[in-house]
Amino acid sequence: MDVKIQFESVVKSLAKIRSQAQNLDISMDGRGSYPLPSLQQLAYLNQKLENLFTAYQAVTLKNEAAAKKAVHAMKEYDEQLEKGFEGRAMSR
Repeated sequence: MDVKIQFESVVKSLAKIRSQAQNLDISMDGRGSYPLPSLQQLAYLNQKLENLFTAYQAVTLKNEAAAKKAVHAMKEYDEQLEKGFEGRAMSR
């Protein structure tokens, strides 16, 4: 049985994840200029959300890089195995 990873498809998917994580925008215009306490609380919560979002982006990009590294290692290993089997006759 032959198991093959579709490396191009994986790389494209990882690039899409990176792009989407980098392009997310949750900014709120006029932040910090709210005179009412409830609106000030909303601005505070928005800032917390932005901090969480920034952390999410960092983790997503780190995971994408780790996945890309793992896929690259699997591809190299697959190529090494293929070279090892070249020229050998399969006997049963």
